[in-house]
Amino acid sequence: MRLGVSGREVFIPSDPQTGVEAEVDWGNCIAILGGVETRLKLFCMRSKFSGKHLVRCYPCERQQAFFDGHIKGFSFFGGVFPVLIYDNLTNKVRL
Repeated sequence: MRLGVSGREVFIPSDPQTGVEAEVDWGNCIAILGGVETRLKLFCMRSKFSGKHLVRCYPCERQQAFFDGHIKGFSFFGGVFPVLIYDNLTNKVRL
């Protein structure tokens, strides 16, 4: 047995509580709008408990879209998650 690898499977259990945590991230997509390929930004909020997603498209990643995505997400999930996990907010926050 080298480096402690025995070939047995290892996992870290994830046992999220209902309505406590969600992940928030942005992505990219291309949509055909009026016959024209248009690059859009995807706002995604995912419940850690259910795995259910809310995905919305926006023309940009501006603050208004960021806030609107959260408002629509909280409405979709029926409340505000006490814990939100963000992948990377460097382009959303200015110091």
